[in-house]
Amino acid sequence: MARTFEVHVLPAGNGDCIWIEYGDAASPHRILIDGGTQGTYKRLKKKIQSLNLSKVHFDLLVITHIDGDHIAGALELLERSGLSVSFGDIWFNGYRHLPSEKIEDFGALQGERLTTALLDPKKKLRWNANPAFQGGRVCVEQDGSPIHVRDLPEGLDVFVMSPGIEQLSALRPVWEKECSHAGLDPKRPVEEKIALPLGLEALGAIDVESLAATKFEEDDKPANGASIALLLRYEGKNVLLAGDAFPSVITKSVESLSGHKPLTVDLLKLPHHGSQNNVNQELIEKVPAAHFVFSSNGATYGHPDPEGVARAVKFGGHDARLVFNYRSKITKVWDEAGLKKRYGFSVGYGDGESRYVVKLL
Repeated sequence: MARTFEVHVLPAGNGDCIWIEYGDAASPHRILIDGGTQGTYKRLKKKIQSLNLSKVHFDLLVITHIDGDHIAGALELLERSGLSVSFGDIWFNGYRHLPSEKIEDFGALQGERLTTALLDPKKKLRWNANPAFQGGRVCVEQDGSPIHVRDLPEGLDVFVMSPGIEQLSALRPVWEKECSHAGLDPKRPVEEKIALPLGLEALGAIDVESLAATKFEEDDKPANGASIALLLRYEGKNVLLAGDAFPSVITKSVESLSGHKPLTVDLLKLPHHGSQNNVNQELIEKVPAAHFVFSSNGATYGHPDPEGVARAVKFGGHDARLVFNYRSKITKVWDEAGLKKRYGFSVGYGDGESRYVVKLL
């Protein structure tokens, strides 16, 4: 029986939508990580329908956090009817999972759309009865060590690498505001922005050394800090999907897992679309990767930042491959022969319509 382990980096606007297939190549198991922007749903729907199955089953759906470029497409998938899909398990940290001295049911956002969809008895979803976490929060241990989940099919091992209790606690006071920004208020629908920000032009000559040496200041946005990051292990291959997580949290989990040695992975989906505040030297050196994945079309925030890409190039070692799921003004500058030869990396681009697929088996 032919085996497969594939990471499909779907075009998700300025967000993430990662489709995993593994196991029997003729009938693989599937995992979906995030749903991208609202506009991503039409591409996700097209991919689901292209399988020509009476029902498409995902063993796991993970909604890493509440930012609109990760959650909006998942909302469309869960709220719309007409697609025959099912889920073995759903991981998402809702308001009830944010630590506080007084645990409330849902607090200020009783009508928030995602929680409503996940708990809708008509949809028969399993989020509230999550067997992997006994209905509790998806996070690392109190000491920062990752949680190992072993109950997925075909021997797939999953390690939760982020968030920590501290990051979830920091989100609680700003939950309502962050949900509103994410477009969870039905009165404020999320729209996919396609055009790059005004004034954003292609970079000139790339100075990797200067960019990589730029002072690093870690992201401090509560929603990003609460992002779920996962390490997947299958048939000797490692994939780290970092969501928008803080690099300090991920590296602490890596150190706990690997005994303070680098954890070599076959693919690292870099946190926060390659933001300079989420990609630092320590992360790249702790998690050397064969493929560094940047998921963004550059809209709205101009990701990936050149500093983030430069750190992957400078500290990632030779023979790494940079994977961009869009060819844009921001990303095409890295496909320069002299630059690739000097630092020993290669570049791959998605077509902007379907996906970029990394085949690991």
